[in-house]
Amino acid sequence: MPSLFLHPSRRIRLLAVSLHRSLLRVPTIRKQLFFFLHEGASSDQSELIIGAWCLAAYDIDRQVSVTARESWDRYVSPTPSNDKLFLDESLFSSLCVI
Repeated sequence: MPSLFLHPSRRIRLLAVSLHRSLLRVPTIRKQLFFFLHEGASSDQSELIIGAWCLAAYDIDRQVSVTARESWDRYVSPTPSNDKLFLDESLFSSLCVI
């Protein structure tokens, strides 16, 4: 997923974020993905996946960024939520390296 979100081809990036958004609409897939990011993935894996998703939300192409931003806003939260990916201390710190 991260390599597709960051691919040089606009078409591939758009197809990847569109597929990702569609998959996240399925509750069981979304739940398993969020569980993997919190419990199963190493810090490098979660950083790569969440970081690429976040970068896609700010893609230079408007269609790609709108599609990715929609899924980011809908499914990622800085506060605990039932149906969203909670960016706790460990996930958030891997994104914000200053």
